[in-house]
This record gives sequence, C-alpha cells and structure tokens, in this order.
Amino acid sequence: MKLTFAKQHISIRQFSPITLPSFTILTGLNGAGKTHFLQAIDSGAITVEGVPQHLIKYYNLANFRLKSPGPLNGQQLASQSAAAWQFWTGKGNPKVDWRAQSMAQYQAVFGNEEVTLPDDLKSWEDILWNYKSKTSNAAFQAKIIHYQDRMRSQVFKNGNFTKYGHHPAITQAMKKTGQPVHLIGELTFDENFAPYSSGDDYLTASLSAIFTKYKVKQFLWAHSQWDKGGIQKPKEELYKEFEEKNLKPWK
Repeated sequence: MKLTFAKQHISIRQFSPITLPSFTILTGLNGAGKTHFLQAIDSGAITVEGVPQHLIKYYNLANFRLKSPGPLNGQQLASQSAAAWQFWTGKGNPKVDWRAQSMAQYQAVFGNEEVTLPDDLKSWEDILWNYKSKTSNAAFQAKIIHYQDRMRSQVFKNGNFTKYGHHPAITQAMKKTGQPVHLIGELTFDENFAPYSSGDDYLTASLSAIFTKYKVKQFLWAHSQWDKGGIQKPKEELYKEFEEKNLKPWK
C-alpha cells in the first residue's frame, strides 16, 4: 500500500510517498509519533492509495480491554435492533421520523426522480458518506455537497438524534447497506445493525452480533430447505452447504 502526505497532523509533517506491505507493524520509542501517524491516516492527513478514507478504521487498544466479557444473546440483539428501528421511524422518544426527514432532504435536493449516478461515482455511498467524493459533473457535485450538508444538520448531527444512545449504531448500519437511507427497510436494517457499546464492551458486542446473526441465518436457511420437502440431508450437511455459499464474516 502506498501512503502519501496530504497535510500536517500534529507531529506528522511533510514526507515523500512511501510503500508498505499490506500487513505492517509500526514500532518506535514513546513519543516518536506512532499514534499521530495512525491518526493522520484515519483523518485523511495521510492518504492510502486505492482505499477511500471513509473505509479506514482506527481502533484504540484501550477499546479492546474488556471489563464485561458477557456476550449479547440473540434475544438481546433482536430487542436492540427493534428498538433502534422504532427510534429511526419515529416511534421512539422524541417522536421524530428520521426516515421521513431523510426523504425530505433527498427530495429537497434531487426531487422525486430516481438519481442516476455519474460514471465517476461508484455507488450511493459516495454521495452520502464519502465527504471527499468528486465527480466531473459540476452540477451534480454541488448537489452532493448540498445533500450531505442537509443530512448532517437535519438528521445525523441533529441534537435530538445524537442524544439517542445507539445513534452511532444506526448510522453505521445505514453506511453498511450502501443504499439511500430513506429507502432502507426494516429487514435490511436488522441485517446490518450491530449494537453500539462503550469502549469496554466494543469487541465483545461486535463479535457477538456478527457471530449470532450469521448462525441464526444459517439455522433458518437449513430449516427452510427442510420445509421445501424432499431433502433428506443431515443438518450438518446443510450447515456446511450454507457455509460454502456464505463466507463466515469473522474469517
């Protein structure tokens, strides 16, 4: 991977582009600037060739030191996902329909017509979440900036939205879908939702959500094959067949 200096970040100053292997361990004395270097990559002060900045994730080691190792069970995950969806669709407190708000922002900028992306934009993710996305279509670029500004101020940075404890999880679920947020349905939301946790529970909750959802889908798929009739395979074979068709996300 090629790293290129874009702007100064604390102690990180101008340097020539460097190429590193895809797996790199950064070492150095205390105060040498290791954390500043990683934060610079996370903030976009250092760019990674071929990797959009919004896909780069910076994790603090402290967030992986768990105090509460008890994982969430399936019922708790489903309950939190349902509660988050209720909040998103205006049935929580305060009773603001954020999905309707999102649609209003979309219509205010793009109208009621379906948006056709310019050739130099890959997906809807570039329009809402990638604040550095650029298109040669100047008129459309102006709409992107206007839409992003409206969505930040009216939805995702709105005080009534951010005071909800799981608002980061809702935002993250929306990003994962790659769809316009006002078109996301409850099933798609649930498939992409992972509860927000404090730093002490981050790793446990995230892995628990990923593992549980995969195993539930595997179980339901296997039983759906039985319901179709005529299948006399042992459940172990059905589970294996599911795994061959659906890569385990933790690998």
